[in-house]
Amino acid sequence: PLPAAAEQWLRDTWRVQAGGRAAEWAADEVYLPLPKAGGDAWVRIALEDGAAEFENTDRGWISWLNDVHKGRNTGTAWNWFIDIFAGACLVFCITGLLILKFHAANRPFTWPMVGLGILIPFVIALLFIH
Repeated sequence: PLPAAAEQWLRDTWRVQAGGRAAEWAADEVYLPLPKAGGDAWVRIALEDGAAEFENTDRGWISWLNDVHKGRNTGTAWNWFIDIFAGACLVFCITGLLILKFHAANRPFTWPMVGLGILIPFVIALLFIH
C-alpha cells in the first residue's frame, strides 16, 4: 500500500480513495490500479521527481451493466447478492419442472414444449454465437 501521506495527498488532489490498495512498486515509479465497474482508473507517481499522473476512464453504461452482470470489480456485497440470486433462480426452475411433472399426466403437450424451450435457445446460440 501507499504511505498514509501519499493516500492523503491523493484524496486532497484528485479525490481518489486509495484505501490501502496494493500498489505496484518499481525502481522508478509507483503504479496504483483502481479498477471499477464500467471503467478503470489508475495513478502513477514517479519516484525521481514526484510527478504524478491520474487517469479515470468511463466506458459507458453498457460496460457498467456487463461488469455488474459478471460481478467484475463490484465488491463483496454484490458478489454475494448475485450468487444468492442465482441459487434462487435454480430453486425456481427446479420447482417449476416439478410442477410440470405433476401436471404432465393430463397434458400430453407438456414435455414437447419443454423440449422446444431447451432446443430453440440452443439452436439460436449455435447460429449466432458460434
